[in-house]
Order: sequence, then C-alpha cells, then structure tokens
Amino acid sequence: MFLHIGEDTVILKKNIVAILNLNTVDSEITNDYIKKRVDENRIKYITKESHQSVILVQHEKYELYYSPISASTLGKRSSDNK
Repeated sequence: MFLHIGEDTVILKKNIVAILNLNTVDSEITNDYIKKRVDENRIKYITKESHQSVILVQHEKYELYYSPISASTLGKRSSDNK
C-alpha cells in the first residue's frame, strides 16, 4: 500500500522507517542524523511551504522526505488498512 505524504508524492508504506514531528525533534542523535542526510543530498522537499514532519524512508539508501502534513495525520493514514 502507498502513503500520500503531500502534493503529488506517495511512498510505499513498507519502506517507511519513521515519521517524525519537526516541532518536537530535539534529540541530538536525530538532529545529527538529519544533518548527515542533508550533507549527502538525501533530502526531498515535498513543497516549498512550511514543513511539519520528516519521513525516514529506506529505498536503496535511506532518504528523508520533508512533508507539509503533520506527523499525527501521516501516522493515522499509514495505519488505515483501507
């Protein structure tokens, strides 16, 4: 199944490792990980608007998607089995 994460972007649910709320990410380890992905150009911005969440996805390599949709909404969408 797929998860719509904003604009015209969908990802496979089975590839999602984590969905994080950007307003509450204050872990030094998490912030270091995000900075490392930025340095490696492994970041995808869904929109130019403000971002509310970041989704860690494993394809061949790990990638981060910045989404305008809140982490709680994405979590609810991902748990739907419809």
